[in-house]
Amino acid sequence: LIYDLHWPVSTPFVDAIGPLAADGAPPIVALRTAKCDTIVGVDPARAKELFAVRSDWMYSGEYGVIQLSPGRRR
Repeated sequence: LIYDLHWPVSTPFVDAIGPLAADGAPPIVALRTAKCDTIVGVDPARAKELFAVRSDWMYSGEYGVIQLSPGRRR
């Protein structure tokens, strides 16, 4: 969904999904379990807190995100 690219964690979800959020796109909701270093839409301060608590939070499978692209009507 986010093209398995190495995004900064603070990259907005809508930016990361690229053409899936283009004009005329429907709304998209993604429920994602963090199991690799490909994650977006996380506030940098929150990411720093998570790394302080658990350095492998992005890989552990114990954290996740709910993300929304509201869609764009033509």
